[in-house]
Amino acid sequence: MGKLRNYVALNLLGIIVLLLLSTNTGAFPRKQKVLVIHSYHQGLNWTDSITAGIQSVLLKRKNVEIHFEYLDTKRNFHPEYMKELLSLYKRKLYNIPFKAIIVSDDIAFNFITQYRDIYYPNIPVVFCGVNQYTPDLLKGMHNITGVSEEVDFYHTIKMMLKLHPKLDTVLVVDDNFSIVSETNKKRTLEAIAALKTKVKFLFLKNATLNEMLDKVASLRGSKAILLNNYTQDKNGIYISFDENIQLIRERAKVPVYSTWNFYLGDGIVGGMLTSGFQQGRLAGDLALKILNGVKADSLPVVRTGYNFYEFDYNQLSRFGINLKDLPLGSNIINRPPTFFERHRISIYTSLILLLLLVGSLLVSYTKRKRRERELIRQNDELERRVEQRTVEVQKANAVLEEQKEQIVLQNVELEKHRHHLLELVRERTKNLEHAHQMLQASHQRLINMLDASSEGFWEFNVNTREILFSSKFWDRLGYLPHEIENEASLISSLIHPDDLHRINSSIRDCLNNKRQLFKEEYRIRAKGGFYQWYLSRGKIMENGKDGVLLFVGTHTDITQQKIAEQQLVEDERILRASELRWRSLYEQAAEAIVLLDDNADIIDYNSSARILLGLNDNSDIRSFKVFLSSIERLLPLKRDLEDDVLLMNKSENTLSLPDGREIPVEVTISNIIIEDKQVKMVFLRDITDRQVAEREVLNAVIDAEERERHRFSKDLHDTIGPLLSALNLYITALGKEGSKERHEQAYALAKETISETLKSIREISNNLSPQSLTDFGLQVALKSFVQRLQISDSPSIEFDLRLGANRYPIPVEVGIYRVVTELINNTLKHAAATSISIEVLELNGSLRVNYLDDGMGFSIADMAGKGGHGLSNISSRVRSINGVVRFWSKEGKGVKVTVEVPIKTS
Repeated sequence: MGKLRNYVALNLLGIIVLLLLSTNTGAFPRKQKVLVIHSYHQGLNWTDSITAGIQSVLLKRKNVEIHFEYLDTKRNFHPEYMKELLSLYKRKLYNIPFKAIIVSDDIAFNFITQYRDIYYPNIPVVFCGVNQYTPDLLKGMHNITGVSEEVDFYHTIKMMLKLHPKLDTVLVVDDNFSIVSETNKKRTLEAIAALKTKVKFLFLKNATLNEMLDKVASLRGSKAILLNNYTQDKNGIYISFDENIQLIRERAKVPVYSTWNFYLGDGIVGGMLTSGFQQGRLAGDLALKILNGVKADSLPVVRTGYNFYEFDYNQLSRFGINLKDLPLGSNIINRPPTFFERHRISIYTSLILLLLLVGSLLVSYTKRKRRERELIRQNDELERRVEQRTVEVQKANAVLEEQKEQIVLQNVELEKHRHHLLELVRERTKNLEHAHQMLQASHQRLINMLDASSEGFWEFNVNTREILFSSKFWDRLGYLPHEIENEASLISSLIHPDDLHRINSSIRDCLNNKRQLFKEEYRIRAKGGFYQWYLSRGKIMENGKDGVLLFVGTHTDITQQKIAEQQLVEDERILRASELRWRSLYEQAAEAIVLLDDNADIIDYNSSARILLGLNDNSDIRSFKVFLSSIERLLPLKRDLEDDVLLMNKSENTLSLPDGREIPVEVTISNIIIEDKQVKMVFLRDITDRQVAEREVLNAVIDAEERERHRFSKDLHDTIGPLLSALNLYITALGKEGSKERHEQAYALAKETISETLKSIREISNNLSPQSLTDFGLQVALKSFVQRLQISDSPSIEFDLRLGANRYPIPVEVGIYRVVTELINNTLKHAAATSISIEVLELNGSLRVNYLDDGMGFSIADMAGKGGHGLSNISSRVRSINGVVRFWSKEGKGVKVTVEVPIKTS
């Protein structure tokens, strides 16, 4: 028995040693991390059922860790929100070594496929709940598979028609505000067409919650409801699945069917229901295969296994539906239990007690027989062992006698070899001393190398607790040799208090074999009282002599690196503050502001634009052409000046609103840079009131024209009238008899009067309209006007005319002529310019004017505030001939004006 106890003890000791060795030397494998991204929020029935399905598979594996994220797009879906969410995930999830990513529903699928190659490259993706799946959806993608969501409207509607043969009308409840709703409607119509039924299907359109509930409550008789995806009403108010089925259940007097099983048990009769749990379970199975090493591309997309016939017994009873009419294998909830199910526990308890009683009797009988057989066997074994032990003792005595003789002989032999062993020990000792000297020399060379490759080295003797810092380290800190001592207390007093605990903890971890290498950043006080940042690296090295442990390492000065990192953090803080200020101004601006890309698609808009255009977060309107059909003609706006200037395009157009109204607006377009991309910023201003004011101005202009006609009449009366009267007198005098000298004098006076009359008529005519414009056209009239201005004290005028040989419509020629002359006169009066550049050309069926001066310039906002009419007159004149004018100016940088007027050459 004693040998047996020793044997067991040795085995236990060996097992303990193995466990200790395995604990110290082994490492637990890291868990396989799986990222799950839901399109919607936690608490939504559909989302929670998918989560439960995924967990039912992956949580069975102890080495799998699941990380859940929720995009929450049922309640928040705005470009700015998605942008901030992406920024959050870049910081939150970027460095986690995920082995697989599971995404549920379309928005999460689009989110991960858009940013996967940037932030999660080469990580396998498994999707579920994706509507409208076709093989082309994954074209060009790799390492991806999943579970489609193909809702079975056909069999649900077919079952409604079977269970309600007198059915005449079905109300389809959907919110009509999402891609899912559009898909539901399309598949519902396909199912109706395939069934060729005469039942009338009514689709709920753009209804508020109360309107929808009133419609539901009004249904009576042979009617039914098909509940699809009503999560948002016409006013953009979010309604959860729990809330909408509860409200419908309270008001509905007719049976309600659906295609999703999260409504089951809350008021629907049933149907061919899509299970979110099965979607999650199937996606979990695919993810598990990927974690086991199977390539995602080799796993086909699962398109079945998540739709089942399911019904609520309470609703079946309510509407008198016979269970025999249901398809075989249908799952029925809330069904009353059978006799066996009601008394199952009592029946099972009685059977178990009976089996226990029989079993206990059998066990007792078996044990008694076993004990009898064991006693007989033990008696026989005891007798055999006594005999065997006697024989073994006799043999052992004989062996001991032989061993005694051998020991005597061995003692003699050992005495002979003792002298040889002493010589060998002396030789080995001499070799060890030589090796120790070489080791010391190698140690010194190592110290010299460390001193040359860093800002100093340090050495800590673990056995004696002695510490040594190189003189180079102290020189960098500004200390002289007599001012320092290599003691641990001095070093601790110089290290920054906030870093000291962390340094000591890392040293203890290295000494306790919890860490292989020592690497820490810390601050240490220099002689001037300021702190410098250092990076220390170290490792424990064993010196073979006397088992001494040395902890050695080096220092590296990283002060400048830390200063640069702090500056980077401060710069980022300033940038974010600037971004917040810009965003505040953008959102609080009174004008409607819309950001567009080069294709006129909406990127962003402020609150004023949201009100003016009737937009909301769930609006599916993406193209600005819906509101302004002429935007494509206005957008070709180039940064054709210096890189730091802004070209503005202002025009008046008619804006079409979703409610059918059309309002006049002033559209101003400018280029801005967002994230290194050029974006069009469109300002919209309602000018209904301004047009009323312009009509008043137009009336004033008409009054001015009448006064001008009156002035013209007065000029003719006051200037031409007296001259003609004088001419009449001279001609009368010529008709009378008189001297030749008198006739000649009258003739000379008459001729002079005619010349003066012609000159006056020419001056009056030129004031009204240049004769050259009427006779020879726009090109000759502009050249004539410019040539009269090119005198020595005028600014130099560079004039480039590239017009066709044909004449243009008179309103176009007069309008262009007046605009150019008005611009030149404004420059001469106000700009103090030294040069003017004018280019007039015919291009693509339009006349284009490019006007540029190098004068003092002006602020467009300041000019508008001062109430000047120059720019307004030019804009009004261009609009009157269906043209577009663009102004650009900055103080000190001159003025640029471009005018485009459509023409039809005669």
